[in-house]
Amino acid sequence: MKIILSRHGNTFASGETTRWLGAGQDFPLVDSGIEQAKNLVRVIQQAGIDLKAIYCGPLRRTNDYASIIAKELCSALQPIIDLRLNELDYGHWSGLSNLEIQQKNDTSELAAWENFSQWPKKAGWSGFPELIFREIHEFAGDLIKKHAPTDRILVISSNGRLRYFLQLIPGAFKWHVKNKNFKVATGHLCLFTYENKRWQVDFWNKKPELLLNNTDFLQTC
Repeated sequence: MKIILSRHGNTFASGETTRWLGAGQDFPLVDSGIEQAKNLVRVIQQAGIDLKAIYCGPLRRTNDYASIIAKELCSALQPIIDLRLNELDYGHWSGLSNLEIQQKNDTSELAAWENFSQWPKKAGWSGFPELIFREIHEFAGDLIKKHAPTDRILVISSNGRLRYFLQLIPGAFKWHVKNKNFKVATGHLCLFTYENKRWQVDFWNKKPELLLNNTDFLQTC
C-alpha cells in the first residue's frame, strides 16, 4: 500500500503576512491554494495513479483541497474526514506572525520548534507529542486494516501534523530533524509505502512536478 501525504494549499496570498493557523483557525484556500489542488490532480492523472480513497482533516483548507481534487478527477470518491488529521492547536501563538510571537518573548521556544520540532512548553498548545503520534499510529493502522496492499491512498493534512508520520519509521523523525527536513510546504507531497509489515519513506516534501520526472516514483505508483 502506498500513501501520498499532501499538505493543503496556500491560505495566504502572495505578499500577505503569514500567521500561525492552528486547529481553531478555519481559513479557506486562496486562489493559489486552489490552483495547487488542481496541479496535484494533473500529477495524479499523468502518473496514472488510481486512488482508492481520499482522507483529510476537518478544517476548510484540508477539506476543500480534498474536495477539489475529487471533483477535478471526476471521481466517485468522497473525501473522508478524520479528526486524527487535524492541525495542531497552537495555543496563544494562534493567529500570530513569527514577529508577534517573538515580541511575546517566545523567541527561544519558536526557534526550538522551527529548527528542531521541539514542542513548546509555555505557549499553551493543546495535547502533547506522544498523543499526536498515537493518533497517527492508530490512523495508519486503520488504513492497513481497511485497504488492500495494492491500494493508493491520498491523505491531506497540515504541516504541524504531517511531520509526525515520520515516527512510523524507526529513526526517521530524528534523521529528518537532524537534517532540518521535517517540514512540508503547502501543496507538497510525501510518499509512504507499507510492505512486509513495515512503513518506509519513499519521498518527503517534494513538488508534484518533480515527482512526475522521477522514474522511481512512476515505477512505485
